[in-house]
Amino acid sequence: MDAGQLRRYSLYAFGEIALVVIGILIALYINKHQVRINQENEFNKGVEQLYNALKIEQEWLKVSINSVEWQLDIIDSLLVDPSTFDPKKIIHLLGYLDFYMEPYNTELDYLSKSLSVSSQNHKQKEIAMQVSSYANNILWDINNPANHHLEIPKMYTFLKNYNIPDFEVGWIMNKEDFYKHIDTSFYWGEEIDLVMEGMKDASFNALIRSMRSNKRDYLVALRSRMTDASSISDMLKNTVPSVQFLFDDLGIIGSALQTDWESSIPMELVDQSKSIWQITVELEEGVIKFRNRDSWNHNWGGNTFPRGATIFFGQDIKVKPGKYNITLNLTEDYYTFEPVE
Repeated sequence: MDAGQLRRYSLYAFGEIALVVIGILIALYINKHQVRINQENEFNKGVEQLYNALKIEQEWLKVSINSVEWQLDIIDSLLVDPSTFDPKKIIHLLGYLDFYMEPYNTELDYLSKSLSVSSQNHKQKEIAMQVSSYANNILWDINNPANHHLEIPKMYTFLKNYNIPDFEVGWIMNKEDFYKHIDTSFYWGEEIDLVMEGMKDASFNALIRSMRSNKRDYLVALRSRMTDASSISDMLKNTVPSVQFLFDDLGIIGSALQTDWESSIPMELVDQSKSIWQITVELEEGVIKFRNRDSWNHNWGGNTFPRGATIFFGQDIKVKPGKYNITLNLTEDYYTFEPVE
C-alpha cells in the first residue's frame, strides 16, 4: 500500500469513527433531553396535584374562618347585652361556641414528598421546599399540645353545672344551617331561666372573655395560613401555567329541579383551564347546590341570587322560578344565573 492509499484509508477510517462518535453523542443528547422532558412532565403532574390539594385546603380554611368569625360575633354580643338573643335559642348558641374545626389535614405532606424534583433545577427545589415547609407547619399545628386547649368544651362544662342536656346539631358549617337545624322547643323554660340567670354571674363573663381571646388568636392563625396557601398556589400557577383544577363532573342538585335531591344534573365544562361550567335549565321555586361527581364530598352553595361567591359546604342557594343559563367559575369562585328569554 503506497502512501497515497494509506492516507485515503486513514481519512476514511477517521471519518467512519467520527460519524460513530457523533451518532453516539447525538443519541446521548437526545436521551438526556428526553429524560429531562420526562422529569419535567412528572414534576408538572405533581405540581397540578398540589395545586388541587391547595384549592381544597383554602376552601376548608374559608369555612373555618367564617365559623370563628361568627363565634366571635356571638361572644361580643353576649358581653355587650345578652338580652338581645332569643331565649329559646340562647342555649344552642352557647353550645355552638364550643364548636372547633381542627386544621384541615390535606395530602400536601404526602404530595410534596412524592414530587419528582431534579437536583439540577433550582426552581423545582424551591417549590418543593416551600410546599414541604407549609405542610410541616400544618402537621405541627395539629400535633402541637399548645393548641389543644381549643378543643376543650368550656361552655359544655358551664351548661352541665345546671344539668342542661345536650342537643346535637351535627357538623354546622354556617349560620344559616345552624338556625335551620336547631329545635327551639327542645329546652324547657325552667332550663332557659337557669342558664339566663347563670349568665349574670361574673364567672360566666370571665369564661367568654377567655374564649374570645383564644378564638381571636386562632382566627389570626387561620388567616395567616390562608395567606400562605394562596401565595403558594399562585407560585405553582406562575411556575406551571398549564395547571388546572381537576374537578371533572360538576352538576346541580336541589328542590328547584325536577330531579329534586335524588341526583345531580350534569353541567358542561366550557373552559377547562379556568374550570368554568355551565348549564341551561328550567328552575322552580326552591334551592340548588353545586357538587362534584354526584357526591357531597365537594359541594358549593351561596347566600345571594342571581349571582354571588361560592361557599364550600355553604347554604342552599335560594332561586326564583324561570329558565336560566347557570355559570359556575371554580377558579374565581363565583356563580351566576342569567335569565333566558
